[in-house]
Amino acid sequence: MNLRKKCAAVLTAGALALSMAACSSDTSWIMRKDPLEMPVGVYINNLIQSYYEATTLVEDAEQDVLSQQIEGQDAEDWIQQNAIDETKKAMAICSEFNARNIAFSQEQLLSCQEQAASYYEQAGDNLEKNGISQDSIELIYQIAYMKTQLFQALYGEAGEDPVNNPIEYILDCIKTIYGIQHKNGAIRRVNVNIAATTVENYRKLKEAGIGTYILFQETYHKESYLQLHPTGPKHDYNYH
Repeated sequence: MNLRKKCAAVLTAGALALSMAACSSDTSWIMRKDPLEMPVGVYINNLIQSYYEATTLVEDAEQDVLSQQIEGQDAEDWIQQNAIDETKKAMAICSEFNARNIAFSQEQLLSCQEQAASYYEQAGDNLEKNGISQDSIELIYQIAYMKTQLFQALYGEAGEDPVNNPIEYILDCIKTIYGIQHKNGAIRRVNVNIAATTVENYRKLKEAGIGTYILFQETYHKESYLQLHPTGPKHDYNYH
């Protein structure tokens, strides 16, 4: 069955809510955050998946789903909003993945291509009828990989407070993060951005297995630097 007929009203409402590219000359994307563009096929897939999910949440799945309610909200509105939210999440994942300069391996890219091709071979006719291209399916598989990669590359940041935020607290946070398990995966790299500290504490961070230690300086103009750091661990310009 062509679900686009059932979801047409929801899709139209979603287009208006998101100011889709359908209002312009380019109808290939639904959401844009320069330089990223989210293909409309990803949104349509989210819309269809949201419809399927709605069938499990309404009171009577045998009746017209769109005429019912989900937790006091019209099912049609719930489907639309859920699809929008999922598409926004996908955009955020892509943006964060790029911002952290995480890259796919050739094996991962090939795996996404093969999975998309296999899925499209089985369901391509129905997907195409619903406006979902093979490229969109491939991106959906890539986003799944991105979520895993982001999970495995966290960034820790803490303020400068030797009383409430000592090095022991930082080390405990790192230990907790590395101890988290997600399905068959685990966090493999924690980057740390904290204030300048002692050689002993740097050794402790290394022993804790951090990925990258990041230290920001307010200025590299020596006279201004010394004025801004009259005392404390960062006072030694040549060291830090």
